[in-house]
Amino acid sequence: YSYRLQVSLGQDTTFYSKPSSFITLAPCYDREGYFFTPGPFENYVLAMMNTTLAASRMNIVIHDVNGRLVYRYHGSKPTGYYHIRIPTYNLSHGIYFASILIDNKTVYRQKIVK
Repeated sequence: YSYRLQVSLGQDTTFYSKPSSFITLAPCYDREGYFFTPGPFENYVLAMMNTTLAASRMNIVIHDVNGRLVYRYHGSKPTGYYHIRIPTYNLSHGIYFASILIDNKTVYRQKIVK
């Protein structure tokens, strides 16, 4: 995003700042659903959720290609947009399977690559 500030000093004097920009840490996500990003990932992966469903029992799990559990998150999810940053710096390069479970039922699964 880029922005400029305007400062008015009376009727005849106006100043503009140089354009400034910033980059958001979380990607913009406005469609309903679930996904994991970035792909491929390095030190973290984001679990992105945007649903009308609130859940008091939500789990996020990541398994390696051999089916071993390498990450588990227990928590809740409010209605609307929500994301969780998952640290992955300790995972080896390879293929993983990430899942989001609500009330112990898988609602989304995605192959992710480091």
